[in-house]
Amino acid sequence: MFSSFVMYGVGVAGLLAAAYRFRTTHGVRTPGVLHLCGALAGVGLSAALSAPATLALAAPLEPVPNTTRLLANSLAMGAAWCVQGLLFHLVLPTERALPALRRQAVVLILGICTMSALLTLDPVPFDPDFVATYSDVPQVLGYVLVFCGYVGWSQLNFIRLIRRYVRLSDRPWLRAGLTVVQLGCASALGWALSKSASSIVVFARDGRSTGIEANLSTIFSATCVALVAIGATMPGWGPVLARSAHRLRQHHTYHALAPLWTTLHPVLDGAANSSSTDGHRPGTIEWRLTRRVVDIRDALLFLAPYRPPAGELPQEIPGRSHDPAATEAVGIVRALHRWRSGESPVVWVPRAPTPTEPADPSTEIAWLKRVARILPTVNTSTPQTPLNPTRTRSRTARIGTACAHLLTEVFAPWVLVLLLPLMVARQATETLLATLSWGLLVALTSSLLPMGVIVWGARTGRWDGHHVRDRAGRLVPFLVLLGSSVLGLGLLVALGSPWMLIALDITMVLTLLVTGVVTVWWKISMHTAVAAGSVVILAVTYGAGWWAAAPLVAAIGWSRVAVNDHTSAQVTVGTIAGTLVGGGVYAVLV
Repeated sequence: MFSSFVMYGVGVAGLLAAAYRFRTTHGVRTPGVLHLCGALAGVGLSAALSAPATLALAAPLEPVPNTTRLLANSLAMGAAWCVQGLLFHLVLPTERALPALRRQAVVLILGICTMSALLTLDPVPFDPDFVATYSDVPQVLGYVLVFCGYVGWSQLNFIRLIRRYVRLSDRPWLRAGLTVVQLGCASALGWALSKSASSIVVFARDGRSTGIEANLSTIFSATCVALVAIGATMPGWGPVLARSAHRLRQHHTYHALAPLWTTLHPVLDGAANSSSTDGHRPGTIEWRLTRRVVDIRDALLFLAPYRPPAGELPQEIPGRSHDPAATEAVGIVRALHRWRSGESPVVWVPRAPTPTEPADPSTEIAWLKRVARILPTVNTSTPQTPLNPTRTRSRTARIGTACAHLLTEVFAPWVLVLLLPLMVARQATETLLATLSWGLLVALTSSLLPMGVIVWGARTGRWDGHHVRDRAGRLVPFLVLLGSSVLGLGLLVALGSPWMLIALDITMVLTLLVTGVVTVWWKISMHTAVAAGSVVILAVTYGAGWWAAAPLVAAIGWSRVAVNDHTSAQVTVGTIAGTLVGGGVYAVLV
């Protein structure tokens, strides 16, 4: 009964939305508006007719069993066609949109006619659990495959057309929302593929269920609904959330600059005609932050004649090798010391800004935050300079960089995903041939094939390298990886793979979806996500001894920061996502 109420709620919402949108056109009913109204109405009617209560009430009145189910599925397919029509009119000129829409109409009509023929020529009695009850009946299998095939075909078109529209839009949050909707369409495509594969497997087993069809359907369906709901509403709540986050960042920056401002404030008080009061005046956080930055820059300008020459500053600062912010902090401390002691200025002409002091406000504020963070740790006494600082620094830098690049390449996600299925397959099968067969199947579809496409794209200049460092270029590789992984999952189900391998593949697909959503607006570290998930999966599979590999995740995170591909926050969030989604889902499934 609860599911019926939910379906009725969706149905009423869809019909009301369609009626409201149709009425608010004020007589200007463009093809795009008509297709939008048709899609909303189709979804609403399909949901209402698909409700278990509706199917049970209509069953005695049907001229042919399961006619109501056929009508509901046909309306859902019609709604998908209307969405394609809306997108066609958005991204294509009218002279191209209409022929494309007619071709899709032919595919829709052929699909509905085929489904009607399969149900009416040799009808089966009504049953609430239609697919499970008649899973060994050929015409029911054909009906499911045609319906899922059209759904999958529609999702591919959605992804392709939405991608075109994203390129045309100049609204960042709309682009981000549509990208998330694309991920929802990819999840719906996964539902269609897994549903088809499960139906074929159950049919081949004479109607005996594998026990995972319902779980797969629920996971993909829930993921699709959640992603589409998030993406569709993101243009509304996204800017509000961004403004709130911006204000929080400004408050954080304001307090982060406090050590530097407090240190320099005596200079402002002692300077002639100083009017700095910083946070003592009422005003918005923007005003107070700007005032604080201006005060700091004024104080630094006043102290410029007191700064020692660059050659007198220490070349090495303990724990801050090659960090210009640390050198800047030491210079500020030296200048303050000379000013307070009444020494004469070193130079009378203020020094020119260094390359580490850029002109744009956001970068300048980030630079001042770095200096403020280091300033409390600076020793006021002059540190000793190493005997050969240049040679020591370069050798240390070379060793650290080489180690970071080595860790980045050796423990790249595609390498871990290549080895992890083999290790899980060994525990699940305990025979060499089965281990290689099942493990290499997962490795091929989840690692080797996608990596081949990524390397090809890197060599042809489609993205910036095999690690795809540019976040904006990650969508196509992500979709390729997701499609290949879903294909592998379907093959595992169809071929009767051990459950541990299926659970591993489901885990990897869900991890892809979660990290893909985050990547839409933030560059999460895939290296640490995969590494953390792998450690948890191996610990669950083989025992607690594998938790000893956890420090390796930290080393991989350090390497990603050291090669300047990620920030500390990005590798941390990647680790959390991999642990909770990758390892957590696997632990629940097995």
